[in-house]
Parts: sequence; structure tokens; C-alpha cells
Amino acid sequence: MANMIRSRLLTCNRNRWTAVGMVGGVGSFIGWTQPTTTDVVFCEEKEPTISSLLEQNEKNATSKILATSNAEPPTYSLLQQMAAEAIGTGIIVSGGCGAVCASKFGGTPLSLMHIATAFGVSVALAVYATRDVSGAHLKPAVTASLAWHHPESCPNPLQYMVAQFGGATIAGGINYAMYSKGIDALHIAEKVSRGTTAASSGLFNGAFHMIPNNALVKTLGGALAVEVGLTTGLAFGIYALTDPAKSVPAGAQPALVGATVAALVVPGAPLTGCGMNPARDLGPRLIAATLGGLGKAALHPSWWVYSIGPVIGAIAGGYVYQAALTVAEK
Repeated sequence: MANMIRSRLLTCNRNRWTAVGMVGGVGSFIGWTQPTTTDVVFCEEKEPTISSLLEQNEKNATSKILATSNAEPPTYSLLQQMAAEAIGTGIIVSGGCGAVCASKFGGTPLSLMHIATAFGVSVALAVYATRDVSGAHLKPAVTASLAWHHPESCPNPLQYMVAQFGGATIAGGINYAMYSKGIDALHIAEKVSRGTTAASSGLFNGAFHMIPNNALVKTLGGALAVEVGLTTGLAFGIYALTDPAKSVPAGAQPALVGATVAALVVPGAPLTGCGMNPARDLGPRLIAATLGGLGKAALHPSWWVYSIGPVIGAIAGGYVYQAALTVAEK
């Protein structure tokens, strides 16, 4: 039977064919033998239908998805992971602290909701951009919490923290470069001399470093309690939203973490500034002390609250989540 090239769909019918065997090849008739029954297949070409093409495309797509899911995820070097942490933390400081700079020094007063949204969106973007490379810690407090509760998933906490502080400092420097003239103008408008004074340090509050609101938080212990409480809530939310045992879609997790940050900024900012991130405070604080000319005035007596408080809170948030929402292993 001639070879058939099936470039199109073929519809085949199988019939039984009874014939007398011819032995010896073509033209070599020897004689009649017992009849033999042979299967003969008749094929006819048939144009493909839309449904058949769709079915075939669906099979091909499924095969590609299975092949992709079985592929090994890319491996990133420690240097790449540190770069991701620096960039992600820089995005948060550029977007969130940059919004405060725009409000204080740029002549565009923003409401608390505007600033909370800026921080939330910045966090979401930073997590989306870096989570596949470094896990998107982006806060020394989160790194400390993961190193405490899940050390196997956080083998390089010190390197991550260095990268986070570096990214925050660079972003703080960029914010200062963009708004330095506005900072000068605000000092003139408020009749405050630039330099190592508490009044000058107060004008940098929120945009670079943070100072508790003395009208609402009377003591350093109270400020510490606020920062611990806020970061406990943030860490609890992060663990709950990213737990693989829960039903939150992976694609929605960064946006929901950003929404959690925004929700916490609204009640927390009027009290202490809602730091929740040692890098977000110390990096820009260093810029205010150096480029901003504050010197030691940048080290307000409460400066340590914004480093110690978030670390304690993030570790506590891990414990709260484990106690409240984690199923105990049998």
C-alpha cells in the first residue's frame, strides 16, 4: 500500500476483504490456494473542524503548562538576592517617604490617606518586583522574624539587612537631592535655622527620620509599645497571606501585603510615624544627619525605638500567627 502523508485529518473505515492468495509476486501466478481474509483500510481525507483544532490547541497548551511546572526554578546568587533586597527597599523609601517629601517640601499637601496609599502601593510594587529573586523581605524586621521562626528559609539574614539599609540610604539620598531646595524653603518659612538643632530635626520628621508625637505618646515606652504592636500586626498579616497552606492566591499576595501596610499607616502614623521598618528609618536618618546637616540632632532620644520595636514586633507576630492560625502537626 502506498504511503500516505497525513497533513490533514483522515477518516478511516476498516473492511474485511476476502481474496485468493497469489504466491510468488506480481505476474507469477501459480495456482489457486485457500481463500485468505485480509483487513483492508480505506482512508479518506477530511478537512479539520474548528472544534478539533481547538481541542488540539488545548492539548498543546496543557502540555506546555505541565512542562513549565515541572521545570526547575531559576537559581539566583547571593549578590543578586542582595541587589533585589536593596532595590525593593529603595522602592519603598522612594515611593512612601517620597510622598511625605512631596507633601512637606514640594508644596503639594497630601492627606494621611494619600500617604498611606503611597506606602501601600510602593510595598506591593517592591514585593512583586523582588519576591522571585530574594523572597522580598525588604524590612530587617521581617528578615529577623524569618530567621527566628524559619531559619532554613533565611540562611543569609545579615547580608539581607545590609542590603536593605543600603537601598534605603540610597533612596533617601535621592529624595534629599530632589527636595533640597524645598527643605531650605520650609526652614525659611518656619524661621528655623538649618543645622544641628531640634527644631530643624523636627522639620525632617516623617520624610526622613521619625519622632513620636508627644501630644499622643508621652513616653519612649509608649512609643516602643506602638511600634511593637504595629509590626506585630504587619508580621501576622504577612504570615497569614503567604502561608502556602492557606487559600490566598500567590498573585494577590503582594497587593494584599501592601494593603495591610496602608491600613496600619492610617492609625499608626499620627502616633509614631508608623515605622515598622528599621531600614526605612535609619537609612534616611543618616542622610538627614549628613547631607541635611543635622549631625547629632538627627539622633533624637527615640531613635532606637524604630529599630528595636519593629524587630520585637515582627518576631512576636510570628508567634501569634503560629498560635492562632497554624494547624498543629500530629
